[in-house]
Amino acid sequence: MKAQEFLQKGNPAVRVALVTGEEGWFRERVGDMIAAGCDDVEIVTGPGTRDAAGFDLGNFLEGMRTGSLFGGERLVRVRPADGLVKTHADALIELLRSGEMAHRLVLEGESLVPKSGKGAVGAKARAAPGNALAEAVEAVGGVVVRCDTLYDKPPPWGGSVLDTELVGWIVAEAKRRGKAMRRETAHLLQERAGSDLRTLAAHLEKLALYVAEAPGISDQAVDACVGAARSAPAFDLAEAVASADVRAAFAVSASLFDMGVEEPGGRRNTDPQGIAILCAAAISRKVRQVLHACDLMDAGVPIEQAAESAGVYRTFFPGFRPQVETWRSRPRARLLDDVVALDRALKSGGGPPRVLLETFIAEALGVASGKAARR
Repeated sequence: MKAQEFLQKGNPAVRVALVTGEEGWFRERVGDMIAAGCDDVEIVTGPGTRDAAGFDLGNFLEGMRTGSLFGGERLVRVRPADGLVKTHADALIELLRSGEMAHRLVLEGESLVPKSGKGAVGAKARAAPGNALAEAVEAVGGVVVRCDTLYDKPPPWGGSVLDTELVGWIVAEAKRRGKAMRRETAHLLQERAGSDLRTLAAHLEKLALYVAEAPGISDQAVDACVGAARSAPAFDLAEAVASADVRAAFAVSASLFDMGVEEPGGRRNTDPQGIAILCAAAISRKVRQVLHACDLMDAGVPIEQAAESAGVYRTFFPGFRPQVETWRSRPRARLLDDVVALDRALKSGGGPPRVLLETFIAEALGVASGKAARR
C-alpha cells in the first residue's frame, strides 16, 4: 500500500506494520498516524547494519512477548529498523508466526523491502530478508506501507508538469487543510519552494494561515509568502548562468558573498560554504532543465513541449526560450559535468567556496561559442 493511500484511509488499528521507503516525511506521518490511537508508545532506536549483530535481540523479543504489568498493550516503534531487519529478519518472522506477540509493532526504515522493478528482479531479490518479512507481516493481517519519493517531473514518454505525483500531493495536502488549490498554483509553489515534502508542508501550513477564511490558496498568496525565497540572489545567479550572461553572473556572485543571503524568517546567511552550496543547487536544477529542453529541441520537439517536459511552469516560458536557444548555439557537452564537479568540490572542501564558484562561472560562461571549455 502506498503511503498516500494509507494516510487517506485514516488510522487503522493495525497490530504490525512495515513502513518502508526513502521519503522520511511519509514514514514519520504514517508512524504517527498508527500511534495516534495508542496511549503507551515506546520508541526504540534501531541499530545500524554494523551494530545489528550486537543488538540485544533476546531482550527485545522477550519484551514483545511479555504483557504489560497492568494490562493493555504498548505500541513499539523501531526506527530506523533497516539494520535490525537485514540481520534479524528470521527472528522477527518467527515472532509474528508464533502468535505470541503481546504488543503492537511498527518497523520504520528507508529500505526494509527492496523496491519492485529494475534492480529487484530474480530469485535473489525475492529471497531478500525484507521481502520474506513483508509476506509474514501481511500473513498475520499487518500492513506494508511504501513511502516512495514522489515524481516531480512528467514521465519521458509524455505528460504535463501539472499531472505529476508531487503536484497531486500538494493539492491533496492543501485540501486536507481545508483549502482548494489549482494544479497550476501547486506547480508554482513547487517551482518556488522545491520538491522536499517537509518544506512544502511547512509552506502549505503558512499559506493556509495567510489566506485565513478564504476557501482557496491563490497564485497571489504563493507570491506573497514564498516569492521572496525563490527570487533570492542564488536563483538570480542560476538564471544568469542559464542565460550565459557572464557579467551578470559575476555581479550576482559578488553581491552574494559580500552581503550574504536573506533566508526566510529574516536571518542573513553570510557563510561562504553555505552560500556556494545554495548557488550550486540552484544552478544544477536550472542547467538540467535547460539541457533537457535543448536535447528535446534537437530531436525536433517544439519549445513549449520541451519546456513543459523539463518541468518549467508555462508562466516562465518567455524567459526560458532564449536560455534554451542560447545553449543550443554554445558548446554544452561538459556543462553538466562541470556543475557536478563544482558540487563535489564544494562538499569535499576542494578550495575556497567563492573561488570554486567563480572559477566555474568563468569556465562555463567565459568561453566563445565553438571552443571547448577550459579545465
